[in-house]
Amino acid sequence: MQRLGFVYNLQTPTWKDEFRAGLRPRSYLLAPNNATPANRRLAVAARAGRRLLLADNGNFVLISALAAEFRDQAEALRREVEVLERRLKRSARATDIDDALRARYRDLATQVQVRAEAIVSSGAEMRERQRSLHPTHLVGVESLVQAAWMALDIEPEFLGWPRSRYRALNARVAQEARAIDVPDDAYTVASAVSYNTAYDAGRVFAEAGIRRVAMGFGAYMVDQQYTDFVELGRRTVALDARVPRRNVRTAAVARGFAEGYASVAGAPPFAIHCLGLGTPKMMAAAALALWGVRELTFDATSPMRDAAEGTLYVTKPTHQKVRTAQRRDQPLDRPVVVTH
Repeated sequence: MQRLGFVYNLQTPTWKDEFRAGLRPRSYLLAPNNATPANRRLAVAARAGRRLLLADNGNFVLISALAAEFRDQAEALRREVEVLERRLKRSARATDIDDALRARYRDLATQVQVRAEAIVSSGAEMRERQRSLHPTHLVGVESLVQAAWMALDIEPEFLGWPRSRYRALNARVAQEARAIDVPDDAYTVASAVSYNTAYDAGRVFAEAGIRRVAMGFGAYMVDQQYTDFVELGRRTVALDARVPRRNVRTAAVARGFAEGYASVAGAPPFAIHCLGLGTPKMMAAAALALWGVRELTFDATSPMRDAAEGTLYVTKPTHQKVRTAQRRDQPLDRPVVVTH
């Protein structure tokens, strides 16, 4: 039996009486870098009210900063790929990338990796800051490298690196998690950029005996690119049309991790927390891909932001977001539709 839950960001609006009366939240999330004195008081109230409190590691802020630092270089390379794709009239595969472009992508990816590994806090240091919030659960050790690559559109097919390079990033995370004796309430963060890298990450985490896993989907959700293929093992599966890459990657990574983990442990991990995933249709896709995980939870700021901006989630005629706010150039009888 799969138990699903949404973890709300802990702040004054989500702790108001009317919010709790209407949604009856069981779980809240708070990161040390957002733990103002007011939010710390809310954390005490949440624990007193027997709510679950998940202490985030706050790394999404660092990933965003990394992306901003290397944005210009990444966009210049991406423009070259777009020229290539227009000529090919399809998404670029690994075999389409010439040696010169690949070399520049590898140089950029290496720079990002070096920077990402330099700015992240040690697991032990972060653990101490998280424990000061007295949480029931916490987001554990994490590598920022693959999330930063995704935020900059640095795709595996552009780099042409072996799977072992991605696997090593997760192996280091698993090793550090074991070294600091991750308790059963910690969600160690697995990173992946594709089905294959997720499958390998699942095997690594299963071999390390990690039963609670967090996966960062936030970097996928901001991806505005499209794709017409997906790689599954040794197969390259062509899709019928170019579709949002964030949708394909979310499903592929979730399924890849579950299958990789089960190939070692015989079943998916006990619990997975999906960081930064709040779009209803993508939550459903992840839940299906992670079928067999006993406890599956999500968190995202997007539902609250959408609510404040007057954005509605609809299922008919299709799963989309509809903004109720009117643009000046929009007819009054026609809402603004944003496809996500």
